[in-house]
Amino acid sequence: MDALYNGNSDRHGTKVIGHARLTCVFTSQDRALCNGKIELPGGTLLANHVIVANTGAVTKVEINGGTREFAGANGYVRTISTSDTTENFTIVLR
Repeated sequence: MDALYNGNSDRHGTKVIGHARLTCVFTSQDRALCNGKIELPGGTLLANHVIVANTGAVTKVEINGGTREFAGANGYVRTISTSDTTENFTIVLR
């Protein structure tokens, strides 16, 4: 599981605010079937059985569920790789 912090890879807090995990199985060179979760203090955001396009450094994962404060959530998480070990996450809920 990856630790999440407020801010971005250049400037962020020192306190962990949540955790994220994404597991994917590639179905072709440019597509994957993924399951993910983002655990936050108010609940968990879920991406269950979503198709993700492999477009390089920027990845968009659809959110299609959640728990507690995020029950019925939908939206997406956009990740941008900034290094081999670091990504910036932006969570957008609709």
